[in-house]
Amino acid sequence: MLYASRFHSRQALISQPLLEVYKLVLQNLAWVLVGVFSGYALLHALSHTEVRPVSMLLFVISNSIEHFVWFFTFITAVFYFAEQPLQRYLQAKPWQADSLAPLRPAWSLRARGECAFLLAINLMFAAMVFGWFPALEDIGLNYPTQSSLELIAALTPVIGGLLLLYSALHLYHCLRPHWDAPSLVANMVLNTGCIAVVTLLLCVPDSALPQLVSDYPGAADMMLHLNQAMNSVFVAIGAVSGYELIRDFMRLRQLRSLKAQ
Repeated sequence: MLYASRFHSRQALISQPLLEVYKLVLQNLAWVLVGVFSGYALLHALSHTEVRPVSMLLFVISNSIEHFVWFFTFITAVFYFAEQPLQRYLQAKPWQADSLAPLRPAWSLRARGECAFLLAINLMFAAMVFGWFPALEDIGLNYPTQSSLELIAALTPVIGGLLLLYSALHLYHCLRPHWDAPSLVANMVLNTGCIAVVTLLLCVPDSALPQLVSDYPGAADMMLHLNQAMNSVFVAIGAVSGYELIRDFMRLRQLRSLKAQ
């Protein structure tokens, strides 16, 4: 270690206390991967007449490990190369919840575990949007028209970019679990973009939207139900984003009024 320190001053790949946040993110990522592939294995079993529990278990284990390696590499690289700014965020003095008005003092605090879980979820969906999830290759999209293909081609980088930005915001809250003015503004901007994308998709006729398809004949009914539920999913996402947009606007206004005092 003494000899190596002459060439590089860092004695650890990821040093304390950043290591604790790094481990928390990886733990949530592992659970999310197991959950995703367990759900996929269950859907696969429901679409087949013959169920093989051992094959399902091996599928979940092998794919979870394989994808964990890729996400582990990406997250480790982020924490290693961006260690100085991440440490700065982690060590910054947060404003305390008791500095708020007595009406709702608890809204300022976020749980690090919740933020790490949402970080893993958004990274997962971003990987699916960009096609970085080879285990789900037997489920694809059928484009009924050329315009639907062009629509998805245009929205893919937008949706994937929003998900990656959401992941970055959740990483920020893993480091600083208190809401502040920059994170409130960032969340409002991201929710506005999410509402715009959802509104656009809801305005497109169902016949022009891409349809989920599967290579397995027994999965046709399940794909039909999933396609029929898409509009409901869009409405739910838009409703949650609208709620968060109004909530964060009120929080930002309250925070600014407190700072003015």
